[in-house]
Amino acid sequence: MLHSTLAVALINNCCCNAVEYYAIVVGYMVLYTQNPDLPPEEWQVKSVAGAETQTILANLTLNVTYNLRVQARNSIGYSPLTSNSVFYSKPIVYPGFSFSF
Repeated sequence: MLHSTLAVALINNCCCNAVEYYAIVVGYMVLYTQNPDLPPEEWQVKSVAGAETQTILANLTLNVTYNLRVQARNSIGYSPLTSNSVFYSKPIVYPGFSFSF
């Protein structure tokens, strides 16, 4: 089975918790799912530690719509989840390389 990969760009150094105290971001939670009707705690999660501002979601099923939300973490706690972003996984095509489904 072929899989797809998604690069996710994260916003660095800005995050607020429910009390709206700002602090340097120390990590992120990237939540993603094929079913946006599931509660967030049932979505797949990728943790990103430290000052990384991007990550890769690997082994995604090809030709499927995914929903993605991001939550930042700082010394105070977690930010609210971002609004839902929708993306469609498709194969990466490299020049000079071809395959068929």
